[in-house]
Amino acid sequence: MSTPKVVCVLNMKGGVGKTTLAVNVAYASAYYRHKRMLLVDVDPQFNATQYLMKQKDYISYIEDESNLTVLDVYRPRTERAPSVVVSGGQKKKTPKLDLTNITVTIFQNKGRLDIIPSTLQLMELEISTRGTERRLKNFIDQVKNAYDLVLIDCPPTLSIFTLSAYLASDAVLVPIKPDWLSTIGLPLLEKVMEQYEEDHGHKITQLGIIFTMVDIRTTLMKDRMEEISKTRRTFKNYLRQSIRVAEAIGSNQPLFLYERSRTYGEEIKNITNELWNLLEAT
Repeated sequence: MSTPKVVCVLNMKGGVGKTTLAVNVAYASAYYRHKRMLLVDVDPQFNATQYLMKQKDYISYIEDESNLTVLDVYRPRTERAPSVVVSGGQKKKTPKLDLTNITVTIFQNKGRLDIIPSTLQLMELEISTRGTERRLKNFIDQVKNAYDLVLIDCPPTLSIFTLSAYLASDAVLVPIKPDWLSTIGLPLLEKVMEQYEEDHGHKITQLGIIFTMVDIRTTLMKDRMEEISKTRRTFKNYLRQSIRVAEAIGSNQPLFLYERSRTYGEEIKNITNELWNLLEAT
C-alpha cells in the first residue's frame, strides 16, 4: 500500500502514556524531521489539547465563537456555508469547517505542528444520527494533503470516537505499558479491530506496538516485552517511566525541549525516527 497519511494511536487501556506518546511523536516529527503534522484530539478528556495548549490560551480559544473544535467535525452540517442553527430563539451562524478556524498552530519553523482541539462537550454528543462515525474520515480526507502525517489521539474506550478514528486511519500505533494489567487487554484491542474490519470493510495496517512507561530495572517488564515481541511487531525503541514526563506535560513542553527531561526526549526522537523509517518503507 502507499505510505500511510493518517495514523491513529489506540489502546483500550488508560494510563499507558498514549497521549504523551502521540503528542511528543507529533511534535518531534515537526521539530526534528521538519514534517507538516496534524494532531487530532478525539478524546472527550482532551488530554492532548491540555498538554499542548496553556489553560488561558485554551479558554480564550473556546470563548471565541468563530473557533471550532473536533466536536464540530462530528456535528451534522448542511452543505451551505455558513449553516444556520437556532439558539436561544434567534438564528445563529455556524462557521464552515476550515483548517483556519479548527486548528491551532503549536509549532512552526521548518516543520509545523497543528492540533484540532477537543472539548468535554464531546461527552454530550448525540450519536444517533446515521453516518456520525464517518464524519471524521470525511473531514480528514479533505485536509490531509496539507500535511505529511495526521495523528489521531483516541480515547481509551470503545466508543463512536474510537470507531471514527479507526475508519479515518490508514494505520494504527499501539502504545502499551509492559505490565500484566496493561497487556492483558491487547487481545481485546485486536479483537475490536478485527470486528471493525468485518463490520465496515476497512482494514488498516498495524505499524506495531510501542512500549511506554518502562521501568528497565524490573525483570518482569523485560520478560513481558520479550514475550510480546515474539508474536507481534514491536518497536525497538521505547519510552521509560519518569516523573519528568509529568513535569514536561505541566509545562506544556515536549520531552525533548523541557530541560529536566532531555534524556527522555532522546527516546522520543529515536521512536519518531523509527516510525518514519517504517512509514517510508510501507
